[in-house]
Amino acid sequence: MKTFKLILTAFAIIFSTVLISSNSKNLKHIFGETPAKTIVIKNPGADDTNAFFSGGQVYFFEVFKIGDVKAVLDLIKKNKDVESCTANNVIGDFTPINLSLKSPKNKAFFIALFKSAGLNNIRINHKEVTSVDKM
Repeated sequence: MKTFKLILTAFAIIFSTVLISSNSKNLKHIFGETPAKTIVIKNPGADDTNAFFSGGQVYFFEVFKIGDVKAVLDLIKKNKDVESCTANNVIGDFTPINLSLKSPKNKAFFIALFKSAGLNNIRINHKEVTSVDKM
């Protein structure tokens, strides 16, 4: 019986090592390093960025390790097409942001807006982090 438990334990260790190493790429993009000031959007509609960023006037997103919240919000508010931009309470390393526009805009507008505020990276729905230029 001891031999069976020992063999079973060894098999479990080997199997879990193989499983982790085979999924290391997937784990890295889920748990890997996220650059500071990365926009995080968790919305099923955001998979099609063209439609998502041209379909409304109110947006909610989070920013990972935003740094100086007031400075980033002030840079966003400087845009004449922004009606309001507020931050909610920080949740861990994430700062929730509510953005309201005066009228619907397109993806190019958001790329320019995010870059003007120093937000150069984006993660949409647990996909890999990419540059806002490539969203």
